[in-house]
Amino acid sequence: MSFGTAITGTHCICSEKFFRFEDFFWGFAFAGVVSVAYEVVFFKCAQVAPRHNVWKVGGELLKLLALIVAHLIILTNVLHLNSIYSISISLVVTLLYMYSKRADLLRNMLWSGLLSFVFIFIFYFTWQYPYPEVFYRFWKMDAISGVLFFGIPIEELVWFFLAGAFIGPLYEFVTGAETVSRKVT
Repeated sequence: MSFGTAITGTHCICSEKFFRFEDFFWGFAFAGVVSVAYEVVFFKCAQVAPRHNVWKVGGELLKLLALIVAHLIILTNVLHLNSIYSISISLVVTLLYMYSKRADLLRNMLWSGLLSFVFIFIFYFTWQYPYPEVFYRFWKMDAISGVLFFGIPIEELVWFFLAGAFIGPLYEFVTGAETVSRKVT
């Protein structure tokens, strides 16, 4: 049942097939936490170059999104890979591209990925306590490897690591900003 169905009591086909509010909300919250986790934990901040062009920033973001989407479409629709594997491979390719252009962001990538992994591991591990069947009920377990880490599908944890590694330094990458230490007061 989607959020819209729960609120209105009516079923909208678009709420189930194309847009689920809770997925959007979860993605937005996750991206918000991951985008600043590295800076908060390690007392860092982004120092933007004095003149960054909005068109250049938009162009960099579009390149990254095109790289992800192109690989995702090919891997999922042409090679018929499961979408969790397709998006993970797409993120690896995009992270390698980002690293080739901005090697200075490697630490941010790795720590953002690790912090994301820890965050979701704690969340899923805690979620399993009251709902031990959660992954078998809502995930297509027969479509993935079946390898579990403390009862959590390994693909899910890998995806969150890669998503965190991508989202964490994204602002710095597209704006050309540098990550610098900030003074603790």
